[in-house]
Amino acid sequence: MIKKILIPRLNHSIQYCYDVFSTNETSNLINLLNDISMFIDIPEEISIYLIERFSNFIDDLILPSKLKFNRKIEFFQIQIEKSFALLKNLFLWKGKINFTNIQNLILKFLNQHLNHYFEVDFNLKMEIKNILPDEFKHLI
Repeated sequence: MIKKILIPRLNHSIQYCYDVFSTNETSNLINLLNDISMFIDIPEEISIYLIERFSNFIDDLILPSKLKFNRKIEFFQIQIEKSFALLKNLFLWKGKINFTNIQNLILKFLNQHLNHYFEVDFNLKMEIKNILPDEFKHLI
């Protein structure tokens, strides 16, 4: 009964509603999955949908390429804050999502968005190193 009713709704929520930037939603979803796992095995498709959701947001995140105008700097700061929120919430899935998948998402994120900013702003690199768990620090 749980599989027929709850899992399709959960899949839909993860695919279309889950806000990867929200720590509250991430914690609630993790708690829900923990509660459900007491009764049934969580289908692998849940992890696939989570990885796709994070991957889509990483692809959609925009960081300006040049920091010339104040608006771009403000936009950059907002996007960096979103980036930190995304990374922190991704780490909350440690132990729930395959470790290799998390590592691949972090590499994708760093390569697409932050590596070229490390040369411009060394503090950014240090801030990211501070939030990375030890097993991910070698990625930077």
